[in-house]
Amino acid sequence: MSGRTEPGFTIVELLIVIVVIGILAAITIVSFNGVQGRANDTAVKADLVNNSRKILLYESDNAAYPNLGQLTTDLQLQYSRNSYKSAIYCKNASRVVLVSQSTSNNAFMYDTTTGSISDVPSSTNVTACASFGILNTDPSPSIATVRNASTGVWSSLVK
Repeated sequence: MSGRTEPGFTIVELLIVIVVIGILAAITIVSFNGVQGRANDTAVKADLVNNSRKILLYESDNAAYPNLGQLTTDLQLQYSRNSYKSAIYCKNASRVVLVSQSTSNNAFMYDTTTGSISDVPSSTNVTACASFGILNTDPSPSIATVRNASTGVWSSLVK
């Protein structure tokens, strides 16, 4: 040992810097995921508002809620595709329910009887119209899976 020291960092100093960088990266990733989830929820809610307005205008002009055929030809419902896990359209003679689940797993519904958008409890099956009181046996039912949650496939209802 000659008493000379080489300039540089010790292994302990390098490890401390690496740990601090790792902690900061983890905090940033968690914050980003929260912001992204809220953005997806907001996009889904905005789509529900816009699509519900189209349905109400159609009902006002035609004195009936649109069937599946009118959804593709007359209304062309719009969806922010990257924000969705699932979406369904449920209709009987007296009401329409639009149910959408965002990629953050939060679900929202628009019901023409209440005229508002509400949160759907997490225990509800958001891919079945029966969960919202619209059955295949109802008068004039129209039930459509707009986006299949398990396959990720969008139906032809969406342009």
